[in-house]
Amino acid sequence: EKTAIIRVNACVDVVLSGVKLLQALGRSPANGKDHTILHSRNDLEEAFVHFMGKGAAAERFFSDKEAFHDIAQTASELPGAQHYVGGNAALIGQKFAANSDLKVLLCGPVGPKLHELLDDNVFVPPESLQEVDEFHLILEYQAGEEWGWLKAPHANRFIFSHDLSNGAMNMLEVFVSSLEEFQPDLVVLSGLHMMEGQSKELQRKRLLEVVSSISDIPTGIPIHLELASMTNKELMRSIVHQ
Repeated sequence: EKTAIIRVNACVDVVLSGVKLLQALGRSPANGKDHTILHSRNDLEEAFVHFMGKGAAAERFFSDKEAFHDIAQTASELPGAQHYVGGNAALIGQKFAANSDLKVLLCGPVGPKLHELLDDNVFVPPESLQEVDEFHLILEYQAGEEWGWLKAPHANRFIFSHDLSNGAMNMLEVFVSSLEEFQPDLVVLSGLHMMEGQSKELQRKRLLEVVSSISDIPTGIPIHLELASMTNKELMRSIVHQ
């Protein structure tokens, strides 16, 4: 039996119509404007309009915890909203778990909804379990979809979250402590792009700790690094350089 250890980002993806969510939040399409970090519903609306107008994909961090929680609740309860396993680490873990000869350990923040959605072959260390899920909201729009004066040239999605557990890589230590006990045949590192919402100082600190944890992995074990959409060029350079 082969074993794979996957870390570090895991969440619940809530997939729904972006226009329907913004309408449910009482918004109407004003001028589009990109925001590297979203601080309010207004920022969300402007950024969504900006990218829907271009038919382009984007992923952003939402800084206000309470406001995000309210938006996530509205999104989850909207008719047609669907819940899926999210986060590259958890998704790769799910894929691997489809092979019954593979044993998968997922070191990422796992709340009750995500735990329910995960395959039985995905083992979650007790230290990775948390009381609330990390939600990522995936706002979809179709090619030619209209909202007021706005018309999408292509189908795409706008993703946002207030995800501090994944962003601070809180499960890094769980991953390190699992290495010896689990003795994996493969390690998949994912979620470094989630650090974009953190301060430069924390980014630097955690990146050095990631590098240190990788150096603990025996040289014969392959390591796969998985990244996603990023806007911070400096962080991207640091990851590649380190």
